[in-house]
Amino acid sequence: MCFCVQANTCFIDNTCHVGGELNPHDVRWACKPGINQDQWSVIGTSYPLGKFALTGCGGIIDLMGLGTITSVNNTIIVSGPDNTENGATMFTGTAESQVKIENIAKLDTMYSLSIFLNLYAEESGSVLNYGTDRGVGLYYNEMSGEIVFRVVKRNNADLISEVKAKVNAKKWYHVGGTYDYNTGKTCLYIDNKLGAVSDTPTKDMLATDSTIYLGAIEGVTLKFKGRVSCLHMFDRVIEEAEIDNLKKCKLNFFMLVSEYPSLPKLPEIELVRRVNATANGTDDFSVFSLKCDVSTGKETHVKYELQWIINGAISKTNTFVSSDATGGKFESVLSGDSLKSLQKIDQVSSLQNAVI
Repeated sequence: MCFCVQANTCFIDNTCHVGGELNPHDVRWACKPGINQDQWSVIGTSYPLGKFALTGCGGIIDLMGLGTITSVNNTIIVSGPDNTENGATMFTGTAESQVKIENIAKLDTMYSLSIFLNLYAEESGSVLNYGTDRGVGLYYNEMSGEIVFRVVKRNNADLISEVKAKVNAKKWYHVGGTYDYNTGKTCLYIDNKLGAVSDTPTKDMLATDSTIYLGAIEGVTLKFKGRVSCLHMFDRVIEEAEIDNLKKCKLNFFMLVSEYPSLPKLPEIELVRRVNATANGTDDFSVFSLKCDVSTGKETHVKYELQWIINGAISKTNTFVSSDATGGKFESVLSGDSLKSLQKIDQVSSLQNAVI
């Protein structure tokens, strides 16, 4: 028998659960006694639900494969943070200058939310917005010199909270907003530092079920002018220790669950998660694909040995040989039972041998 007055337990739906135990029906929820002992608490998913490079190299695509760009209008690829060539998307401040992202179900976070991006603001307007003006999103106010993060209620679009922080125009910042469904806390971060915070007494579901706009919104007078790069979107609250890793989309190796300190020796490599819907509506993380574009420029033939290490064990090894000095393309796909209990991809290592 379980007495849930004890520490590190929850009593939910007439059942006792140990702290950290996942909701058997939805792994985005867990028993978190420090937050609530009689209801499941939102923990979200560790990887970003949306990751958009918004650069010349990464393109205006969802690197996580969970969102679809509906349209890109009147934008320009320009230099990004640290004067990185082709490192950002420029919104021109006109009525047509926008990126529209189709909001498939996974981008509808509904509960907790984190949005982080690199921002170089010039003129007022919506930077990122779910749906119409004054929805959930990030805004720039040129007159007050402020970045604004706003969250609104799902059913009636009433304001939950709004936090603001001062920034200078025509200067790069790493900006992020978070909303914690468990605590009602809304935070705004500027260059990894907490710029503003607001606490609300109630738990409110978010209006994140609409099309996502970067830049101009139809029917809204103010059209944002400025540059944006490396957008990350999560259905959980980002820890402060994680924020610095979100400044770059790391185009040589796209993040799935975590960024790896030991990168494969490949010029261009992309890790893609494919989600297959199952009959009961849950996600079957059944296919992971590693796509590589090898261009050596030196050796005539180069051998690459690619090794997947999943949950601490080697799951698959592939060997590839580039065909000529211009390199070649290959894809390694991992699927099956080894991924059904996936907790994390510990490592994808690549060993390069020039003598073939």
